[in-house]
Amino acid sequence: MCAEALTQAEIDALLRGEAPPAPAMITPEEEDTIKQFSEIVVGAGKDTLSALMGEDVTLQMGEISETDPTSIGSAVQGAVVTAELNYKGMIQGKSVVIMPVDIALRIATQMTGGGADSEFGDLEESAFSEAVQSLYSSANTQLAAKVGGEITLDTPDVVARPPSLGEILPPSSERLLLVKYEIKSGAVSGPMYQILPRNLVHSIATASSAGAKTGKKEVEERRSYGSSAKTPQVMTAPALFAPTAGLAAPTMTGPMAPPVDITNLELILDISLEIKCELGRTHRKIKEVLELGPGSVVELDRMAGEPVDILVNDKLFAKGEVVVIDENFGVRITDILSIQERIEALK
Repeated sequence: MCAEALTQAEIDALLRGEAPPAPAMITPEEEDTIKQFSEIVVGAGKDTLSALMGEDVTLQMGEISETDPTSIGSAVQGAVVTAELNYKGMIQGKSVVIMPVDIALRIATQMTGGGADSEFGDLEESAFSEAVQSLYSSANTQLAAKVGGEITLDTPDVVARPPSLGEILPPSSERLLLVKYEIKSGAVSGPMYQILPRNLVHSIATASSAGAKTGKKEVEERRSYGSSAKTPQVMTAPALFAPTAGLAAPTMTGPMAPPVDITNLELILDISLEIKCELGRTHRKIKEVLELGPGSVVELDRMAGEPVDILVNDKLFAKGEVVVIDENFGVRITDILSIQERIEALK
């Protein structure tokens, strides 16, 4: 074997007296799956990191390579911070995000408002964990829409300056796949790595294949239904409650919702949202709650006749009035909160 036929990694291994690393065996299917997954991460990273850091951030995908506990040190050098991700649901497996300490510190201080001389302490670790979880939770939302199932993520387990990268890699009988990204912004410029075990990559590929088969059929069915279905006529009447002082039926009316651009909305149409109608609230002492019984009246913090709150995923979204549909209660939307009002409701 001539020297020109050896890679630098192989030469380094021979100089250290180690066996040269096995040749790369990344299959075209694995590479294609990783590229699709990384495209989602890149898009989610740009939006999420830009929002968290308050400036434009770009995330670009770099090379894909194989690694293992003995060779990871040559691919990722210097002091780093790691975050272990545990995927559950349609996709299952563990992954590790690796970032140089100085890059992680800049992201954390940008989020917390710390100075350039800050150390990577508990506050910075918490901010870094939030950044990683927000980024990959956003990516999971897009990936879940693609595969047609639920994907959850545990809170990342962050380790600052691990003594050995090989010890924190996910256990695997096969060589692991290493994806390199490049982060760029006004305050940050440097690499980010993600370790993907092959079982996780295969899980993504399997879920994506299943989602592709059913997704096209469901979209066609929705389009067919949307073009042929007619809006049903629903008979409603104002809700009648037991007489109380000052009770009057609400008479609020509101404009129709403005047209919405539904481009690419088909990707998220199957995501479930919980809708609640809140009549009012009150606070009582434990003693007063224990004294309640059949026939007790609990006074709420809302005047009779006021519109009720409509909550979507526990966030205020609209106002409405209670009506009766056949024998069931319903709520007629009378006012949709503006974008600014919705932002205020999230605080």
